[in-house]
Amino acid sequence: MTTRRPTKSKVTRNPLLWILISAVLVTAVWSIIILPRMSLPGDGPPFPAFAYVDFRDTGWLPTTDFLDGNVPWDISTYLARHPGAQEFLLYLPLYFPVMMLLVQLPYPVAAVIWLAVIAGALVILVWLGMRWANLDNELRFLPVASLAISILPVLNQGLRAGQLATVCALGAIVAITQPPRLASGGLALAMIKPPVGVPLLLALLVLKKFRVLAYGLAVATLMCAPFAVMTVSRLRGLHATGGVVSRSLNYAGQSPYGGTGAAHSTRVDVIGALGRIDMFLTPVGNAALIVMTIILAFLSVAITHRRFGPRHPAFLAAFAASMVAVAPNELYAYAVAIPAVVGATVGALTSTQRGWHAVLAGCLVVPFLHVHRISGQLHLTATEVLNFASISLASFVSLAWAMTVCRQEHADA
Repeated sequence: MTTRRPTKSKVTRNPLLWILISAVLVTAVWSIIILPRMSLPGDGPPFPAFAYVDFRDTGWLPTTDFLDGNVPWDISTYLARHPGAQEFLLYLPLYFPVMMLLVQLPYPVAAVIWLAVIAGALVILVWLGMRWANLDNELRFLPVASLAISILPVLNQGLRAGQLATVCALGAIVAITQPPRLASGGLALAMIKPPVGVPLLLALLVLKKFRVLAYGLAVATLMCAPFAVMTVSRLRGLHATGGVVSRSLNYAGQSPYGGTGAAHSTRVDVIGALGRIDMFLTPVGNAALIVMTIILAFLSVAITHRRFGPRHPAFLAAFAASMVAVAPNELYAYAVAIPAVVGATVGALTSTQRGWHAVLAGCLVVPFLHVHRISGQLHLTATEVLNFASISLASFVSLAWAMTVCRQEHADA
């Protein structure tokens, strides 16, 4: 009996093959860049540009610290044990089982494996963007597209630092676009980093995805429970554990623009930007600005989801913009925006979507490519430029579709 071999066209269209090729390419290129410059355990600041230091300080050191019977979330004692390291904030330990395997390997080997995980997450985000842009027959461009996106000024931070942001961004996209069971796993993955998990929870609430919320929170709780029990035991009670959590939240809640924001302000960076142009607001004004920004961002999420569905560039862009309204770091939002960038850019270049999608693509792509030049001209930080771009994008999407709805209602009347 003979078996029929797959045709060449089927092989070349196999997404798993192209994802693997792309991930290997991105991993190989970035390994060549990072390995000679990588900071090792015990090295102190200043860190070079490609030090891969977040892998060490949010992966290797906290995991080995926990395995040694300590509590890495207790910032003061953790930094005393690891002088020169960065503080370890309230990341959920969902990735500790993977790290527990990696710390058994030589440090450079573990670093390359973790780099491959980040590269794989980035490639899948690019592939999803291509797939939703109806480019299933053009997967031969996936390796080049993935490598090109990996070197963009914003996104290369995830690779050169070894950050969890890209992995969590993939979890967020899965949670917001996939069926409930798969989406639940994506939610649990995204919740490792609260700046990704909190906006995602709000978006899922706005979209009434209660089943995903219930399953995802249950998965995260079950996976964190063993670590939580051991942490409480090591700190000898809930009271001491609450103190550690409170101190960590207070540390993380400080505004990055001292004087223009306040602790526990959620660090919406628009406050810092207004302060730089002499528009200092009262605490009530700051609070009102935060609330307005968050409402506008999540309004755009609801409108675009209803009008376009969960896999359209407009919705994905609005979802990325909602990240900025709550999270303090532009990297999270722009990692989430990768499928939107791919989809909107393809739509604009091929003229398959209406003209305003080209504007949408421009709003997303320009800060990616020219953030440092723009920030220098405007005398603002790169974070402020990127966050204003995302907030403006949310405003654009919301207003455009509010006007469309009004016109349709007027026509129906």
